[in-house]
Amino acid sequence: MGSFYYDVSKLKKEFTEPNLINYGDFIAECFRSSNLFKDGWCESKVLDLKKDKDDNLEWIQLHIRWGLDEEGYIQEWYETLEYDKDSFLKEFDKNFPSKKGKPKLEVVKWV
Repeated sequence: MGSFYYDVSKLKKEFTEPNLINYGDFIAECFRSSNLFKDGWCESKVLDLKKDKDDNLEWIQLHIRWGLDEEGYIQEWYETLEYDKDSFLKEFDKNFPSKKGKPKLEVVKWV
């Protein structure tokens, strides 16, 4: 398991498209750090989403990629994650237990 610095103030416990885009970036960094430590690259993008008639997000699918580019050698991994509101809130609570006075920049150890 790797650790890294991430500005967690960008992450909110809200099931909205902008917040899930930020959360996807965080998860991509978690995968990169866990597999490649300080090397490599990562990215996240929205593959698909579903909104209700009031334009509220109901479901989202994120494509997470991370890899390593060396001279003459490229490795790439990916994961596709799907969230509805309940699954996102449950995962968010697991990764970010509630605490007061949370610093804006902290070392994250991903389980």
